[in-house]
Amino acid sequence: MKKIELKKCESCDKYFEVNVNNKRSNNQRFCSGTCAKKATGLNNKGKTHTKDWKEFMSLKNSGESNPFFGKKHTTDSIGKMSISSQWTEDKYRYCNMSNKEKEIFDGIMISDGSLSKSRISARFTLGFKYLETIERIIEDLPSMIFSDPYRYESKIDLRTSKKYINYYTRSGFYRDLLFEYDRWYINSIKVIPIDIKITQLFCYWWYVCDGFILNNNVYFCTDSFNFKDLETLKNKLIDKGFRASIRKNKRIFLNKKSSLDFLNWISNINIQKEYLYKWYIKKK
Repeated sequence: MKKIELKKCESCDKYFEVNVNNKRSNNQRFCSGTCAKKATGLNNKGKTHTKDWKEFMSLKNSGESNPFFGKKHTTDSIGKMSISSQWTEDKYRYCNMSNKEKEIFDGIMISDGSLSKSRISARFTLGFKYLETIERIIEDLPSMIFSDPYRYESKIDLRTSKKYINYYTRSGFYRDLLFEYDRWYINSIKVIPIDIKITQLFCYWWYVCDGFILNNNVYFCTDSFNFKDLETLKNKLIDKGFRASIRKNKRIFLNKKSSLDFLNWISNINIQKEYLYKWYIKKK
């Protein structure tokens, strides 16, 4: 029978509950593992066990001398542990992106964005040259909570003798981002989802992240994808009225008229001043 009493933590002085009828619980001196480790570190004062002592203790607790030798969990205990380890729906965290947010998300994912996953969820990671871009994305994706942007300075590039600065952030883990991971990755390799939608918001972020102008033509750096995915993407652009093709280097290309039409089409989005140069087409 449990008999609960309050006990004062020897490390932080906070009170915690113990079961006085349980020897192990009643002998507890700290409210948490963190406090216990902190106290152990202070008491040890840098002392460590010798190699001989470690070997002696290892032999002493081996085989039949081990306190748990020959013991097994009962079927009932295994069942209880299995149930306690299962997650119920109310424990999952969802970001529930709006349709507008999904367009932005897809535009970043097809270019500079990435997803990393755990067994039950995933998170969104992105990096840009400009801090203002990170701040805008955080504002435009209110369904997700992001970490504070952090600055990364590269080592000196031997080709240019320069250092490069980028800014990064990542979202929290969300259950529905795991479904996005399965949509964007096959065997850990990024692919283009078959249900990708060519919208103004999607194309704005795709172009800002991975597009450029060369000889008055719009190009997209899509060389990391396979030709089958690129055919799907090309056909979707054609369905929107743009003359698109795929170069041998696996980059999507728009002809001059379609390049101008494309840039005019996505100009309805508020263009970040740092990227205005991407809209500059030389006049003949």
